[in-house]
Amino acid sequence: RFAIIPVSYQDRKYGVLLVEKAESKNEEIEVNEDILNMAAANLAVYLENKKFHKEILKSEKLKAVVEFSRAIVHELRTPLSGIKGFAKIEKRRHINDEKTEKHMNEIINGAEKIDEMAGELLYYVSDESVNLEKISVKKVVNTVLKEMNTYILSENIEVMTAVSEEILISFEKEQLKKIIREIIKN
Repeated sequence: RFAIIPVSYQDRKYGVLLVEKAESKNEEIEVNEDILNMAAANLAVYLENKKFHKEILKSEKLKAVVEFSRAIVHELRTPLSGIKGFAKIEKRRHINDEKTEKHMNEIINGAEKIDEMAGELLYYVSDESVNLEKISVKKVVNTVLKEMNTYILSENIEVMTAVSEEILISFEKEQLKKIIREIIKN
């Protein structure tokens, strides 16, 4: 008593059209079923196009956010360079004033930290492909410890490691090194 026409496109199923059949004139029902099949196919194509249109809009919005992020980073770095430069000049001018030197060091360190964060943001929104590789966590930790040995000793930091040789991860080596450096610094 009902005609059930699937609404699908390629492998994607969207649903069905359910139409009540007339009780007489069977030939008309076959013609109507052909029309319903065409309508179902057109509906499926329409739904597929809607989906692609949404994906395109999403992609365009993402591109706009990336460009906006890049612009913000560049606009942020310009005054940051000035702040850092003037703090270094003031630090040199007041070389005998420990309090001023300490404050200038804090400004310089803060500016460098913001600059580093801006660089990270640029990295994440860049078009560069991520270079994942299988790396030994222990080898990377040991490399970073050697690179930071002077810092570790000067800051009197006690480092304890217990990393197995077998731990391999797929990661970007430089990013992992940066993470380990931040853990040691903090």
